[in-house]
Amino acid sequence: MHPDLENIVNSLLSKGEITERSRELLMKKAEQLGVDAIDFELDLEGRIAESKTRTNAPSPQLPQTNKEGTIKKCPACGAVADSFSTKCKECGHEFRSIELNNSVKLFFEKYEELQFLVANELMANPRKIGDRTFAYQEAEINAAVCDRRANLIDSFPILNTKEDILEFLSIAVPESKKKLSFIEIPKKNLRKAWTSKTEQIIMKARFAMKDDKKTLEEIEVYAKELGI
Repeated sequence: MHPDLENIVNSLLSKGEITERSRELLMKKAEQLGVDAIDFELDLEGRIAESKTRTNAPSPQLPQTNKEGTIKKCPACGAVADSFSTKCKECGHEFRSIELNNSVKLFFEKYEELQFLVANELMANPRKIGDRTFAYQEAEINAAVCDRRANLIDSFPILNTKEDILEFLSIAVPESKKKLSFIEIPKKNLRKAWTSKTEQIIMKARFAMKDDKKTLEEIEVYAKELGI
């Protein structure tokens, strides 16, 4: 199964049964990805059957980190450093993500999944979506997705490592600059959320990375694009 489809299917199965509306959206996504419809449907049925017979497994434990509240320790010398610092002030060790860009990767996975999660939630509750035309239902779903995605962005914490920061900015800046048409009004709040979070990260990075000229230069390129 295509990785994008697999992530969505697993997410939907974790929430319960896949509704007929979710199936329609999944088939449409499979078509967009160039996946054979019959092969995907057979694979999907297999996943659903497997999910029904699978025993409940314990929730995976989150990996331990070197953070202590709003601070972290240098893995080289053990000195305490500010949460947003990128280099140890005691020994000069450069802080890098143990799992490179893990927090950013998880964020964008959740961001993409919201399209199908929200659609599944609305279509499973007739009171929310109502008995309306397909076009109107699609508009309602898209508006709800934009709101949920904007909330996700607003709640995303300020990043701590330069890898995460640069990875996030490489995707967030283009989203902040998107030109929207009149019919894409719901996306304005989403673009506003991208812009706000991007500005927060750039402002923090300017202060935290003032001694890391190379990284700061890369960040300033993004800042220039947004006119910050």
